[in-house]
Amino acid sequence: MDLSYDDRFVRFSMETEALAKALQKYKNDCLERFGLRSMHLMTLWCLWRNKDGLTAGDLSRLCSVDKAFVSRVTGELGELGYVDRGEDRGRRSRILTLTARGREIMKEIDGILRYSVERITDGVGRGQMEAYYGVLDRFRQNIDTLTENHQNGTSPSDDQTKAES
Repeated sequence: MDLSYDDRFVRFSMETEALAKALQKYKNDCLERFGLRSMHLMTLWCLWRNKDGLTAGDLSRLCSVDKAFVSRVTGELGELGYVDRGEDRGRRSRILTLTARGREIMKEIDGILRYSVERITDGVGRGQMEAYYGVLDRFRQNIDTLTENHQNGTSPSDDQTKAES
């Protein structure tokens, strides 16, 4: 019996998890002096890129997290003085924006991110990066489909999987 798929699954899982952990640790190390953790970064980045502010729903979609996570993170960022949780009466949704303090730290963090990306991608060409992102996106789409099928009860049974190998 050929077990190469086992090896590929284990390697894929271990490499992607190791990369995610290494990236999270690096982000935490860089953000520590600001009183931040990696979980805060994408929220701050999205607000930095959207100067007019975003709703919790906007952030949830952009960061691919649920609204409860956005609420917790923006609450923490508000307590640190980095995010203003104002209200827009027209849309009946809170509009979240960076405070002056938040914009200042994001200027510093933006510099750190630019330097980091240059170092992380050193020796990797633009075409290689685009191919890498394309492969990652395809993996995510395929995993999303598998998850959806599993949740809907349409995953292949063990017998079907064995028959296909």
